[in-house]
Formats: sequence, C-alpha cells, structure tokens
Amino acid sequence: MATEDRSHLCGTLLDGRYLIRRRIGLGGTGLVFEAECVADGGAVAVKMLQPGYAKNRDLRRRLQRELEVAKRVSHRGIIPILDAGTLADGSPYLVMPRMYGESLSRLLLRRGQLSPPQAVAVGVRIASILHSVHDAGFVHRDIKPEHILLNRNAVGELTVSLLDFGVCATRNASAEELQLEHGKVFGTPSYLSPEQASGNP
Repeated sequence: MATEDRSHLCGTLLDGRYLIRRRIGLGGTGLVFEAECVADGGAVAVKMLQPGYAKNRDLRRRLQRELEVAKRVSHRGIIPILDAGTLADGSPYLVMPRMYGESLSRLLLRRGQLSPPQAVAVGVRIASILHSVHDAGFVHRDIKPEHILLNRNAVGELTVSLLDFGVCATRNASAEELQLEHGKVFGTPSYLSPEQASGNP
C-alpha cells in the first residue's frame, strides 16, 4: 500500500533510470524527491503527485502544463524538464535538474527586506522571464516569493528562476479546460492582482 508521502520510493529505481534518494519537497498536492540519474550520476529532482491525488484529472493536467511551458519557453530562468514518465498508479512524474539556492520567501525571512538595488535586480530578471512566458502564450497566475528561486552561478552572478507553472493559463486551452476554469480564482490571495481576485480572466 502506497504511503501518502510516497516514502516507500526512497531507495528504489524509478523506470530503471532514477535512483530515488530522499524527499526534499512537500506541497499541498505534490511531492519532490532528490534522485540520481543512473546513466551519468547526475543529481535530479523528481516531481509527482501525492497518492491521494493520483487520479485527479485537473492536477495531472497541471503537471502536463509544466512540461509544456518548459518545452516551449526558451529562457534560462525556466527550469528545464529533462524527462517525464508515469508511476505505477498511472499518475505522471517530471524530472528536472536538482536546483540549489534559496527561495525569495526564505531570504526575506532570514534577512528582512531587500535593498532597492537588490529588489530591482530580482524584479528585472522576473520581468524578463515573464516576457518570454507571455510571448509563448502562457500566464503564470501565481507569482509569489515562494516561487522565485535565487542562486549564484560559478562566477558569482545572481541567477533567478521562476517555479511552479501548474496553474498557469494558456491561449491554446481547450474548450473543456476553459469551461472547467470558468469563474475560478487561481493564485495565492495575498499576491493576487485585482483582476484575478475579481474572477476576471
């Protein structure tokens, strides 16, 4: 019987390609595990749904949407999807590079508010990512500090990544998807734009 946190996967080989190491993330409906790619020994992250949501069509579609965004948006601030597959219960999983660094929310808790130059540096990079996302026909719909990952590359340059495109909208949405989303409010209440909060598309 699968546990709700899928801890039984630790130490197992997923699809003969990924050795699951440990859980590194737990959300309201999803899980993220650190794993090793057996082909090259590289560290990856495997994102999947909790077992209780494995049959949820909407949540499965959201993981698929993340894959679509990664394939169609060319920007270094979008984390690439390296692989995708299906678990034994029929639910999807995504494989991404193992990212390190700190979310903007944790940085703010640890250090307090950013200085104006720091805020501008992060804001400019997020605006650049969103420009590419919008050009590809997507709208994120849940921009917040928890979804902004900050890091430094090998030469000390600030890198900013935008995470979690699960609830993003697309101009290519099917009629069924549009009907399912009609009148729903997506995003986090504290960070909603006025038009989102009012339920307007």
